[in-house]
Amino acid sequence: MVVPIYSPQGGYLFFHLLDNFSNYIKGKIFSDNLQDILGKGIFVADQEEWRFHRKTASNIFTTKLYRQLVQGAFKDSGLDLISVLEKNRLAQRSVDLQELFLKLTLDAFGKLTFGLEFEALRCEGPNEFGDAFDYLTANVDGRMVNPFWFLTDRVTPGKVAKVQGALAVLDKFAAMAVKKRRNETPEDKEKRPRDLLDHFINHVADDGSKLTDVELRDVFVNFMMQVSLFHVLSILSDVGHSLPRTNSYLTLTF
Repeated sequence: MVVPIYSPQGGYLFFHLLDNFSNYIKGKIFSDNLQDILGKGIFVADQEEWRFHRKTASNIFTTKLYRQLVQGAFKDSGLDLISVLEKNRLAQRSVDLQELFLKLTLDAFGKLTFGLEFEALRCEGPNEFGDAFDYLTANVDGRMVNPFWFLTDRVTPGKVAKVQGALAVLDKFAAMAVKKRRNETPEDKEKRPRDLLDHFINHVADDGSKLTDVELRDVFVNFMMQVSLFHVLSILSDVGHSLPRTNSYLTLTF
């Protein structure tokens, strides 16, 4: 859900997001509606659970690591985009730039989060992960505006089975990444930059426990969900340029 906030005074933003953050929660209804898709990840978490996800994820945004990721994941995906554009130019075919930008973001975030190769840009036909991801993203949006989604899903032929099938695809990719990482040798680890999965899979709680494969799956799905939000925000940023400069503008994502 994206909530634009317009305020004549920047202090209001600090009031909501910093000084009184604990007063503004997503709540049980929100988490119950999306738990089958997002599990217990950052988008349905509140309070300390949210802080844990946010603090752990922030570790990848150091200057050194961010530079490595830009020069790696985003550069590679950018080159794939250039290749696709050149191919269509030579064939004199029109392209949907918004769709290509979404695929670029999907590919880059796959590498950034769990080191996965979706190859959405290179794939001209159906893409298993991309198609499942798009379908579940649309379902998340739909549940936010339809309070009776759990009823309408059951009376819509094939809807429940399709949701479960799409979830199975995301679960498969997450499990594949976690298994590969757990079996990784020290030599393999040295050959690649650290990513989001490294920080979560190596996290040790105060009681000495680590995240389970199911919890890591939730991390993966939630941070991949930011792909669609990142894409939406890139569009909204164009709208933001037309706003009066006297107002403070912020887009919150949940």
